[in-house]
Amino acid sequence: MSDITLGNILQVGSKMLDHFVEILKINHWTIHEGNVFHKHHYPDIVLSERWLNLPELTNEHYWDTDLLGCYSLSPIPRIGKLKCISIPEGRNENLREGYIALYENPIIQCASKLSFCTKSPEDAINGLSLIVLMHEFAHYIVIDGGTSSIKKFNKNYFIKNYHADEDVKNFHEGLAQYFTYFIIKKDKDLLPIFLTLSGGQSAPYQKWKELCDSPNGEPKDIRTILNAILLYRELQTVCPHFKHQSFENFKSIIREIPKEIILDKSRWMDDEIISMVEAIKFGI
Repeated sequence: MSDITLGNILQVGSKMLDHFVEILKINHWTIHEGNVFHKHHYPDIVLSERWLNLPELTNEHYWDTDLLGCYSLSPIPRIGKLKCISIPEGRNENLREGYIALYENPIIQCASKLSFCTKSPEDAINGLSLIVLMHEFAHYIVIDGGTSSIKKFNKNYFIKNYHADEDVKNFHEGLAQYFTYFIIKKDKDLLPIFLTLSGGQSAPYQKWKELCDSPNGEPKDIRTILNAILLYRELQTVCPHFKHQSFENFKSIIREIPKEIILDKSRWMDDEIISMVEAIKFGI
């Protein structure tokens, strides 16, 4: 069985991430800079033969198509067999960005079921690896990206509630899938892999379609989505009692608050906007 081509992930993946980050910067999102290996300062990227932070999973979950990688907020733990592919000699240079782990064996196993929509089994493995990389990078963007002047999502809340609350999982997986789709939607090789994979995943990984104008259609304006995430973060300070990191609440922001207001940060804390937000039927 083929291995994941590390050079391909770095070469192609870095270019895709750089292109996406340029789009983010145009929309006034900041990414840490200064990594000598990348134009921008990204989380470290590692390959692992085992899960790094989900020890409760049993072998029956090992090929679960929902579990092909992870983004961790922590520095890289030294457990399992790791292949660090974005830093030399396995050294973690980017402690504040955490790391992205690609689960090598599950990706290879899953790719074998997707090779019918690629030119070769190797293309399926490398294509799926890139999609998992984009998806996990999107988690980093949602949790830790944005601007330094706007409050970040509560990371402890994320860690505590992701597995316990389906709505929280819908929020994070729906947005990660939305950004992944946005990145690869014009790539004729990656798009069939993404759509086939997504179609076989659980409900949270289908929620991205609700952020498109039609299922498998054009994604909603990315600047609106990015600003809505930042606005949602800001609402934590003025509406502390409504449920945070909720997909249903996020959709309410997009649906109920006019787009021109979402795009105008200077109006977010106006009394008129606060009243509008309080009138939305947020989940508690």
